[in-house]
Amino acid sequence: MRILPALASSLLAVGLSQAGEARPIEVSREFSAADRKDVDAMAALAGRDRVTWNRRTALAWFFASVPEQDVQKVVKTVAACAAQEGGTADVAVALAVNERAGAILALLAKIPATQRLAAETLATRAVMAYCIRVANAGAAAVKARPADGLQNPKLSQPKGLPGAAGDAALVAALLPTKDRGVAERALIAAAYAGGADLIPAADAASAKGEVADACRLLLRARHQQALEPALVASIAAARPRPQIGEALPVLSLGELDVPAQCILLDAIIAAGDAAQVPVVERLLAHPDLRIRVDACRAARRLAAPALVGPLSAMLTDGQWPVLVEACAALGEIGSPDAVEPLIAALKKRSGRLREDLVHALASIAGAQEGRQSAEAWSAWWTGCKASFVPDPAATRAFRAAVRVQDVDLQGYAAFYDMPIRSDRFAFILDASGSMKADGKIDDLRSHATEAVRMLPQQVLFTVVDFGGHITRLGGYEDIGVDRAAALKRIASFELSMGGTRSIDAIAAGLSLRGIDTLYFLSDGDPNGLQCDDWDRSCAMAALLTRHRPVALGMISFHAGAGNAQGMWRMAVEHAGRFQGF
Repeated sequence: MRILPALASSLLAVGLSQAGEARPIEVSREFSAADRKDVDAMAALAGRDRVTWNRRTALAWFFASVPEQDVQKVVKTVAACAAQEGGTADVAVALAVNERAGAILALLAKIPATQRLAAETLATRAVMAYCIRVANAGAAAVKARPADGLQNPKLSQPKGLPGAAGDAALVAALLPTKDRGVAERALIAAAYAGGADLIPAADAASAKGEVADACRLLLRARHQQALEPALVASIAAARPRPQIGEALPVLSLGELDVPAQCILLDAIIAAGDAAQVPVVERLLAHPDLRIRVDACRAARRLAAPALVGPLSAMLTDGQWPVLVEACAALGEIGSPDAVEPLIAALKKRSGRLREDLVHALASIAGAQEGRQSAEAWSAWWTGCKASFVPDPAATRAFRAAVRVQDVDLQGYAAFYDMPIRSDRFAFILDASGSMKADGKIDDLRSHATEAVRMLPQQVLFTVVDFGGHITRLGGYEDIGVDRAAALKRIASFELSMGGTRSIDAIAAGLSLRGIDTLYFLSDGDPNGLQCDDWDRSCAMAALLTRHRPVALGMISFHAGAGNAQGMWRMAVEHAGRFQGF
């Protein structure tokens, strides 16, 4: 692919305007060596931009544009970008989904100065693959709804990332290195994606400490080897640094520096070891948000009645990701002991969290039967509490037939036919050049305007429009209640050429503090090169929502059958509704 020659100077200047807007990155589809200056400009942009989703896209364009034989330029650029603050993670994520990842990784792994970056990328790819398998398996357990509007909708198995076939050999080559940082990242890669043949090399790796030990446990657990109780106890008691106590946007950057306890909990999930219930119970009360989220997921996997009390106590947790996962666990266990705490939480909670609470209650009851409010559920429980007998078969049948996003619940407004149930969300709207055809942009403006006008004043939201560039209402600030500004933006945003940066736009929405839902509309396939297909876009989204389970409502706006299938998949993997035109 070729960066337009006249664009070099503007690329060098790309960054944040005073309004916080990302300026356009325009591209065409050819590349020649004569345009080397433009590759230099893109490399400079990748090294300078502090906006994660901009820098990752700039890197993706660089990887695709530089001639394959110019390996020195690749190494020099990625090393320079990795040296920037937050740069290593950005390079790793951008490279993880790149079509040329296999060849570039093979080169980076051979050079001592770039082995840390190679190991970071391999670990990112492994964790990304793990996250998408988990999301895919959870979505596949629920039947597709005819109302989704697809013919024969079927959740396909996720495809491997580009060049992944060679990852195992690279991990095996990096595990013996004396650099403990490299060895630790290689251990993470082995733990989440490695075969049993890597266990001896993992045991011998130079990396030490709780993270390394947790990785070894996870690798063994994934291959049906028992967990070591003493090692489990030691890792569970470690103090993570730094701790994250709030649902901050940093949880949506896809970084690997998670506490050892998170990896330990993944090992407990893989092993399904009921003996670890006391460990999970202890970690449910941990001050780090990520650990509490993963502990809820482990509790759901073990489905132990002893965890109902601790999980019910978490319904008062101030962080919504914890409540989402606690509800999922309580619904899976199906104990009537959780009914009253769930009803009490439903009285106090608003927005999207009502879906999770009602779904958990309906799971225990075996059906929703029209009950939406805390008052309706309280009346039901008053009438049947004395004689209620849990029915595990009814619980399983309900959860197999009804997704969280499918519960019967009144929304605040509607975007097209999609109910808006969140009170902290962002619209992600396609403003690429193709939206000009057939009056699509006018139709979008009309429906988005109607939705905004219907919203109650207490609902917080923002608007992100995207095409070849991405703009967030209010720049890089939090979501808000300024209806006038939102309506003005919807009426006036310009169509931008140069691509349809779908996953970048989703990442921009995820980086907003406080949001729990995105409502996305597009008329075409994702392009802009960070992710040029829905398989890689879904993998990226799974990584970015690892500890921040944002719901993704997806509208396919005359986008064709293939794109509709991709958007439907992303919706069902992220507790979102889908609508197709």
